[in-house]
Amino acid sequence: WLKPSELKTRGGVPSRASQRLRLSDMAMMTVDREASAQGYGDLMTAVASLRKQRADAVVMADLYPNMKWENFPAEVAKMYRMKKQGKFEEPKPSLFSIMQREFPDDNVPKSLSEIKAGTSLPPALGALVDQTLVGR
Repeated sequence: WLKPSELKTRGGVPSRASQRLRLSDMAMMTVDREASAQGYGDLMTAVASLRKQRADAVVMADLYPNMKWENFPAEVAKMYRMKKQGKFEEPKPSLFSIMQREFPDDNVPKSLSEIKAGTSLPPALGALVDQTLVGR
């Protein structure tokens, strides 16, 4: 990369190469970091998935020519494109993420069984032990 002091000018006007360099630098600065992170994550998911698939089924390379390690980069690109086209189902959200989304302030309502029982907590372990010792 050229430093600003190394840019060639003609009569005070930057040359075409210098202008292209500046435009490319500006383009790199406006990259959406969230989209980039998602893209890198999708690419790494494709790589990890295909590596695991090949490690789990070593014999597959003998049966299917596209499963050879020489074709790995092309298969990764193919899987990545399919992911971006929406041909793979997104993973289901975890129970924790659902609870965080539905109850962001951690104010979870009581279940029906807790309401009917009248208490939300089971008896303390000490109280249970004391009840068993009473009869002895």
